[in-house]
Amino acid sequence: MTPKILSASPRGFRLLLLAGLAGILMACGDSDDDDDNGNGDTPTATPSSIQLEARSGQREVVLSLDENTSVNDSLEILWSQDPDCDWGANHQFQCGEGSGSAVLSVEEDFVDIDEEANEVTIRADEDGLTPDRPHFFVVQHGGEQSNRAAARPYVLRFDGNIYATVEQGGYLYAGGAFTQLRVQTGGGVAVTARDGEPVGGIPQITGFSAAVYAVEPDGDGGWFIGGDFERVAGIQQPFVAHVDADGVLSEDWSPRLDGPVRALSRKGDTLYIGGDFSEAEGEQRYQLAAYSTGQGELRDWKARVEGSEGSTARINALESVDGAVYVGGEFSRIWQHPDEDNDEARPHLAAFDDEVGRWRDGFRGQTLSSNDVVHAIALSGPNVFVAGEIESEDAAGLAAFRALGESNSGERVGEEGWPGGFDLDGAGTAYDLEVTDSHLLVAGDIDGYVTAYDLSDDAYGERDEDWLPAFSGPVRAISHDGDTVYAGGSFSDVDEQSRSNVAAFSRDADDKATLREWNPGAGGEVLALAAQGDEVYIGGDFRQASGFRREHLVAMERDTGRVALDWTPRVDNTVLALEASEDRLFAGGRFENIGEYKRRYLVAFPSDDQGEDGPGFVPEPGDAFPAPNHFVYALAHDGNETLFAGGGFWQVDDEERGRLAAFNLNGGGPSLEGSFNPQLNSTVDSLAYVDDKLYAGGTFTQADNEDVGRVASFNVSSRSLDDSWGVGVGDGAVNAISVADDRVYLGGSFDTVWKSDSGDELVIRPLLASWDHKGELQKWDPQLEGGAVRTIQHAGDDDVLYLGGQFDRVAGRPRGNLAAVRSGSAQLEGWEPSANSEVYTSVLSGADGATPLLFVGGAFSEISDALRSRLAAIRADAGEGDRAETKW
Repeated sequence: MTPKILSASPRGFRLLLLAGLAGILMACGDSDDDDDNGNGDTPTATPSSIQLEARSGQREVVLSLDENTSVNDSLEILWSQDPDCDWGANHQFQCGEGSGSAVLSVEEDFVDIDEEANEVTIRADEDGLTPDRPHFFVVQHGGEQSNRAAARPYVLRFDGNIYATVEQGGYLYAGGAFTQLRVQTGGGVAVTARDGEPVGGIPQITGFSAAVYAVEPDGDGGWFIGGDFERVAGIQQPFVAHVDADGVLSEDWSPRLDGPVRALSRKGDTLYIGGDFSEAEGEQRYQLAAYSTGQGELRDWKARVEGSEGSTARINALESVDGAVYVGGEFSRIWQHPDEDNDEARPHLAAFDDEVGRWRDGFRGQTLSSNDVVHAIALSGPNVFVAGEIESEDAAGLAAFRALGESNSGERVGEEGWPGGFDLDGAGTAYDLEVTDSHLLVAGDIDGYVTAYDLSDDAYGERDEDWLPAFSGPVRAISHDGDTVYAGGSFSDVDEQSRSNVAAFSRDADDKATLREWNPGAGGEVLALAAQGDEVYIGGDFRQASGFRREHLVAMERDTGRVALDWTPRVDNTVLALEASEDRLFAGGRFENIGEYKRRYLVAFPSDDQGEDGPGFVPEPGDAFPAPNHFVYALAHDGNETLFAGGGFWQVDDEERGRLAAFNLNGGGPSLEGSFNPQLNSTVDSLAYVDDKLYAGGTFTQADNEDVGRVASFNVSSRSLDDSWGVGVGDGAVNAISVADDRVYLGGSFDTVWKSDSGDELVIRPLLASWDHKGELQKWDPQLEGGAVRTIQHAGDDDVLYLGGQFDRVAGRPRGNLAAVRSGSAQLEGWEPSANSEVYTSVLSGADGATPLLFVGGAFSEISDALRSRLAAIRADAGEGDRAETKW
């Protein structure tokens, strides 16, 4: 796709389209590799008075100009997904296959201008930016060119499973077990120190566990990161990487290690690395290595440690200072020189010179015990402090040794030199240390989760009991910048205020800690923190960060995936079923309250008569339904004034209803229909209404006191069981029902189905089977292998069924929980997006000639290696070339 140049004038914006390029926003490459490094050239704009900042937003990017440049000037804004694009001047920027020769003026509706704020907003609409991809921007004006700025029009992702979806009025509604919507990041993200918003291109950290265990500032706005990841921004760079201030991976800095990295320490132009690896650049290393920070060259430094018998060493902590590298972790012996046989016992803590890797003989004294583990090292004054799993008569979690250069170097410090004591109480494991100008901060799974020791001359080593905030769980990482302290770990509240695993505190003149509003949030445990300039890098075992709260129900624009920010129903527990009519949105599940309104297991949201834009339903509930006494798992609407609900209940209000009930919607409020009470003997998991027929599936084996096979058909007009429809499955459950072309398709966790209406004969049909409208079993058999089919969508024009669930093979071919088969022949289609975990729900949409999309929800975190947390929109073209592009 073709990069666009945006022009602004007092009359408004116009896009100047460069014709002839190889596609809008395609990944561009520098064709002029001036320094012959094989990687293209990082753009170096002509020095300019134009200063540009870019902010990432939900499916948009906001560009801010400084006071010297106005959005009302004649501006040109260029962008690309390639940071090494040769921006050039006067429209002649070189990206990929070259620039165009013609300029066409075209009105576009995906650009907004805010004159008062001096900002330009560019949205990720169909003709705008590409959703969830890093973009790089340059502004040209009057022959000058701005700095390059980076941002990502991110798509928000869910922190809990999606169990139900429905589309209505251009919006997709999703319900499930989520409470937060976040930005997909992988295990690391840089955010502003001001408000916690993600900065730069937000490169996604993926592969392996995608966790970031260590981070080190590069001194120039960028970061070295280490962990158990495979890719950064989609580029292969396992275990350790460098990203610049814009979030661009430095591809010419590419160490090759064979295992995870857990510790980093930079000194000058050398980065020391520790972890679980045994090779660097194919050379033997002993969980320790050193690289140049410039070109990524492996240093000759070869410090050597060894694990106890039968175990491999692990390095958890590094600290480089004054010609030495202090090393902590899980090891039992160290070598005087890696190429010599002179070794000795030195459990878990050692010091090496920073040039060759020889041990520093002066640092030996009293050692740790063989059962201890070191997680962190910090130096302050005469002492080297170590935190970890440290147990002795007078210590739990913390110990101190005299530093190199002291007269008694290496000796363990007793309470006479540290009056606050080393017993941290609690579980006794400390994970991180931070030295501020006034305190030593100890973080861990300890009493209070953070302990502070005074470093002032008149109270050295004493505990400061007044400094500390109250965390709700362990703190795994702690860092500071000036008067601000950052803490990360596994907690949900600090000082009784909501904070998702990361928080910041300001210190006042009396060194008291005050919780800041800063609240970026992380979707899992935070393990590493570092501050630099106006930014903070957060690393850990999470996949999402930032975002906002949304409780179990959300509305999104169908075409873009943009979350409706003003639509905020507060559902207090999981939503399991959704259904929509023109004037109501229905939800069923495990909830009991919608905000301050009591709505047990079933609710309707009325239409919004006043809303011209946004979702078509108000976020407050309508009149209460008669309340089921147990969860609602399935819903179906007859297109008029009846809603059917199925689940695990056996009463509605005080009236008996066996797992299936009908509600009349006509009149003063929903009411229970007295004429419909089929009395099923077990749960209803699926419902479908078609042409005066209600189909119910689940685990029940009786309906109206008649034997059935986990599925039943009811005549809606007469509210009676259709006992002539002899369809059933022999085991498991029926979780999905689709009716099309006089066929009924059942999906579920079964292996066998009824051959005849008595159920006496069974036929093997794993997970999926079909009957005609008379109840005769069809030979149709796609031959699925796995656990269950949870959802079926029929594309009538293409004669295709889209399947979702938990399965790994269809017709003998691999499929990852998603597949498309012919509804007539059962032939497997080539359409094969792969979800890495179960799919629970789907909606097929393609109204008004729009690109057909299959919206899928479930427990997955990836679709065909693209990060998609539990909800995705996939192009549904199985009948036309088998395209399966993930749209958002």
